[in-house]
Amino acid sequence: MLWRFQGHALLVWAFWPVLVALQSTVPALRCSPETGFSNLMLGVLALVVLHHAAAESRAWASAKALLTRPELTVLHQLGVLRRRRALVLLGILEDFDIYSSLNFPFLAFVCDAHVHGRWLRSWAPVPLMGQNFVRMLEYLRFWGVSGLLVAAVVLSALMSFFRLRFQECRRADLLHPQANVASGKQSQVFSADAPRLDGEQFFVLARWAETALMPSVAGLCEEMGEQRRWVYDAKDRTGGALAATKARQSLVFGWDTFDRVK
Repeated sequence: MLWRFQGHALLVWAFWPVLVALQSTVPALRCSPETGFSNLMLGVLALVVLHHAAAESRAWASAKALLTRPELTVLHQLGVLRRRRALVLLGILEDFDIYSSLNFPFLAFVCDAHVHGRWLRSWAPVPLMGQNFVRMLEYLRFWGVSGLLVAAVVLSALMSFFRLRFQECRRADLLHPQANVASGKQSQVFSADAPRLDGEQFFVLARWAETALMPSVAGLCEEMGEQRRWVYDAKDRTGGALAATKARQSLVFGWDTFDRVK
């Protein structure tokens, strides 16, 4: 499941910005106020949307495979499964939003002769710091400021991607269905005797889904993280929930209820 998140996240936050930057160097592909966006680039955007739909569908199926039937029933009663269609549409709209945001600095560069002067004049009447901003923005210009803001958004997304990649590398063996195959150790995540993922691991999956612009899978994993945050402890070596109940009653009442009943 992780590689589906990582693949689409790299496609959106690494490949897409590079492609948009290269697009601005080709006159036939460059966006302009007269012609708008290039039809060829809109075709590439359609391929990205198709990749998003395919990756989301497989990630959703993989996430549901980690759940038991009673858990799926609870999620259905809570309405988590019914919200999938709307959240998939939201994720696709985020793809369009990122594409338009990446193109905005280049479109502002084309319109710089018409926009820059008006933008400076709008800052001039601002009290205290208006003139200082005018002097600074005269060099940065409108397209430069918008480019810095877009670059900050892309860099923050890439930092989030690599932070998750390096922080969760130890847990990848548990979350990836094909982990340790090359080393001869078959992952047991989907086997009958495999340990269930706890709430923290589901929250890790939710963060990956958010980075990959899949709010439907993120919502499913977040809800399962909440459901599995508190689990029944039946371990014999620690006494489990029974020992905790006895200790609590001994503390409150001053005697052991279960021993007295016996």
